[in-house]
Amino acid sequence: MSEPNLKKTHELIEKLAVYVMNEVPKKGEVPTKQEMNEGFQRVEKEINEVKHNVNRILEGMDSQAKQAEILKTEQAAIKSGLSRVERRVDVIESKRKF
Repeated sequence: MSEPNLKKTHELIEKLAVYVMNEVPKKGEVPTKQEMNEGFQRVEKEINEVKHNVNRILEGMDSQAKQAEILKTEQAAIKSGLSRVERRVDVIESKRKF
């Protein structure tokens, strides 16, 4: 290990000064604990809003699925009713021919 001398010490102090001036954040650049907590609260509020909106969308989709199921059931009932009417008409027409 080399002996410390005045020139090396001066170089190290200059490097340290450059580092402190350029790399170490200033007091105003580093957020305080309160600012960090406020930021976290804002983000948490935004996340809760997104969750609420997603839940509303899912509820809407569920409602649409229920409506589609109701329409499908009604369509099947109408089709069945029309088939019965067609069969009756066919029976009536066949009886009139004779």
